[in-house]
Amino acid sequence: PEKAARLFSNLLLSEKTWIERIQGRRSTQMNIWQPLSQHTWAIILHENEKNYLDYISGISDDDLQPKISYTSSKGIEYQTPLADILTHVSMHNVGHRGQIAIALSQAGLEPVNTDFISFARL
Repeated sequence: PEKAARLFSNLLLSEKTWIERIQGRRSTQMNIWQPLSQHTWAIILHENEKNYLDYISGISDDDLQPKISYTSSKGIEYQTPLADILTHVSMHNVGHRGQIAIALSQAGLEPVNTDFISFARL
């Protein structure tokens, strides 16, 4: 459904924006609500996974507290601890996964299981 596609596009583009901010690579503003094709989803999903795994594998617990400087989508400058940013990215995704599951159910489709414990058991 269109609503689910729009939410999934936002989820991926938001992840991309945040990892670029964390790595100090975010120089332009991106429309995080732009619709993406399924082909583009696959590309960004793979890039995000690689970028987050590469970044996280190179940091220690001590690296989670320093503040990251970035500019919001509204042009406001902020400084936020890395731990809070990573928590935000995770919680943002949880919220959208729930919304996507509802949109799929309302369209008569069976949503995938999004329960964290199901993935933790792997």
